[in-house]
Amino acid sequence: DYSVNQRADIEPDAIYFEPLIKDALAQLAEDSPEHYPKVNFHLDIVQEMPFNTDKARLEVIIKNLLSNVLRFYKPQAEQPFCDIILRIDNSVATLGVRDNGIGIGTTHLDKIFDMFYRATDLRVGSGLGLFLVRETVNKLQGSVRVASIMGEGSIFTVELPDLKSM
Repeated sequence: DYSVNQRADIEPDAIYFEPLIKDALAQLAEDSPEHYPKVNFHLDIVQEMPFNTDKARLEVIIKNLLSNVLRFYKPQAEQPFCDIILRIDNSVATLGVRDNGIGIGTTHLDKIFDMFYRATDLRVGSGLGLFLVRETVNKLQGSVRVASIMGEGSIFTVELPDLKSM
């Protein structure tokens, strides 16, 4: 994913987010049958017209954010959840992924997008997922930010420009 992101030209497609998110969730259900049913995913998507962005890169962003929800969910939570929120305003798509997982400590927040950085050893992982998210978002001339409270959960917010308006 990193190599393709760095080398391949941006290919804008007119896309709708909901089918891409549902496809990613279906893939996660197959890949993580032991964890997927334990997290309640809720979609709140408002999109009236296609949005122009690179579909393959958007899939990388969605896949990595949602797989982290499953990887870092909190089993002892009364109801583990993930809210996926999408709004499009003034040719900018804002995608929010909010969960009540294990959260990220404040000392780690400025490093979680670094290559190979892992904020915890409690779960397996390579430390590449959020790095790929940031690199991919940057390639699309967007931004990504995180807010998190240890033990309470996180919200990742990705903003992407409509590539046809650029």
